[in-house]
Amino acid sequence: FPRIRRAKQASNCGESHLGVGAIAAAILSPKEELLAAISTVFPLSVVDKTQSERIKEQTMSCAQTLARKYFQSKYYNSSM
Repeated sequence: FPRIRRAKQASNCGESHLGVGAIAAAILSPKEELLAAISTVFPLSVVDKTQSERIKEQTMSCAQTLARKYFQSKYYNSSM
């Protein structure tokens, strides 16, 4: 888990389900506390290494966008 915490993402290339890959990205508070996570799941039979890296980048970007939008929303309470 320390590596995942540092990278703020995790990947799976068929370890859980044969033929299925996934990338997960953390949504963290300003204090680096885990608030949520998002993931992208894809078939390994049609996604190569380059595409997998692009999926990782897009998943991470989406997590950052969601965090930014949440912190700018009326639902975020910075005193928590």
